[in-house]
Amino acid sequence: MIVKWEGYVDEHHAYQGSLSHCLDWVDTLRKRLQVCGDLAGDKHDVEDRMSKLQELIAEKDK
Repeated sequence: MIVKWEGYVDEHHAYQGSLSHCLDWVDTLRKRLQVCGDLAGDKHDVEDRMSKLQELIAEKDK
């Protein structure tokens, strides 16, 4: 019986680790997207943000 519950605990820890990794990934993407949403700047700044957006799109398609 104890072994069964220890297995549940191990599965839950693995789930928590995966969830934490996923939430960190989403937060990183959100921050990167916010940087791209800034409309201020010159042509070079806009081109740089467009490049970052294209990188995000490429990552989404993986």
